[in-house]
Amino acid sequence: MDKKVQPLYCQLTSSKSGRYLTVNVEFVTIDDNGNRNTLTDYEFYENSEFSRIRIRAQADTDSQDFYGSRVEYDSWAGCLSLNRAELIVKGLRKIDKGLDKIIANEGYTGDFAEYVTRVLRAAGCKGYLRDSRNDAGFYIASNGTIRGDIVTLLAEFKN
Repeated sequence: MDKKVQPLYCQLTSSKSGRYLTVNVEFVTIDDNGNRNTLTDYEFYENSEFSRIRIRAQADTDSQDFYGSRVEYDSWAGCLSLNRAELIVKGLRKIDKGLDKIIANEGYTGDFAEYVTRVLRAAGCKGYLRDSRNDAGFYIASNGTIRGDIVTLLAEFKN
């Protein structure tokens, strides 16, 4: 029996340490009950080529934008099976090929927030799960919304 493929979304997390701000954009799904499945959820981890793949960058109090941006596999989980490794490669290749097409049509960007939206488009991400400020839930925003949130994070960090 084939498993139902859940639409792919993303979420933004950040952490501050002294004069450094680190941003992670992680891929997630929403199950049939409306719950967020994150990178650490077993079924998502075992069955998605995007589990534990994230976009990561850092800024400091002196930088004008984020630097060191990259799409990477978060390998803290330890050992991998061959099937899991092949899924990871499939996800990374899909992103690379999609980015190549976007660059061919739109050129390069030096802006991290724009880079994130391009990676999300390349991965086929359907939206951005933005935390609600009024409760513990979230709502689905467009991938473009994450761009503004990243810009705001950097501006607030600098002030």
